[in-house]
Amino acid sequence: MDAFFLFTSNHANYNIDLSRINNPCISLAFTFMLIDTGLIFLSLALLYYGGDFLVTGSINISKRFKISPFFIGAVIIGFGTSAPEFAVSIMASLQGSGDLALANIVGSNITNVGLVLGATALMAPLTIEPRQFNKETPALIISTIIICVFAWNNYLSRLEGFTMLILLFIYLLKSFKSNKYISDNIEEESSFIDTRRPVFQIILIIVGMVILIIGANLIVQGSTSIARSIGISEWFIGVSIVALGTSLPEIVSSVIAAKRGHGDMAIGNVFGSNIFNILMVIGVAS
Repeated sequence: MDAFFLFTSNHANYNIDLSRINNPCISLAFTFMLIDTGLIFLSLALLYYGGDFLVTGSINISKRFKISPFFIGAVIIGFGTSAPEFAVSIMASLQGSGDLALANIVGSNITNVGLVLGATALMAPLTIEPRQFNKETPALIISTIIICVFAWNNYLSRLEGFTMLILLFIYLLKSFKSNKYISDNIEEESSFIDTRRPVFQIILIIVGMVILIIGANLIVQGSTSIARSIGISEWFIGVSIVALGTSLPEIVSSVIAAKRGHGDMAIGNVFGSNIFNILMVIGVAS
């Protein structure tokens, strides 16, 4: 996802040395900084509401169709928040930059496990039934081993990509069948949306995903612009602001789910995102 935000955050390239410009320019610089600060506050609001809509819709769909929150987290939230990685890797592959496509996925998966799970666990307890964890972990481990084996020769063939897509289909089918359940203790905790119609909840999920991505993009743009204006290096911006910003959709959705007592949905988000990145994104890109 890093490349996605790097592509969209280059609009503010103003490096300003306040000691060498006259007062009107200084005023203009501070005006730009105020605008960027406003963008950051706007993006925080978008992240909150986007995460709320996404998690609320996912919880309601889980309750309506009696599907485990882990499965909803893995498929709907996990796959949805990985859409930028999918777009970047496909574009990189079509442009002949297969190494960028693979590096994007590897970096994203490491970030999901280290940053997303770590940040979520610091803000809210993560709980999942041992049986559920033991049942879902092998799929993540196997998919990780598969990409290591297939990419060992620095080349992924179409046959290998097709194989990964078949494995993804098998995983989804098996996971859906094994995660069907009947439960009445999943609460709808949003103060904004109270309708239970499935079509509306699906729209709510889609809108939430879009708002999350837009909010993360805006916070990267605003923070990067301010950092550049005060002379912070591009390298530091890349490894700090952009790296954190590109993980915000996963972090926000996971934290909101965990705070509502759905730690399994938060963990499912990371599991599903990583599995999707490997089997779907790399499978199609190859």
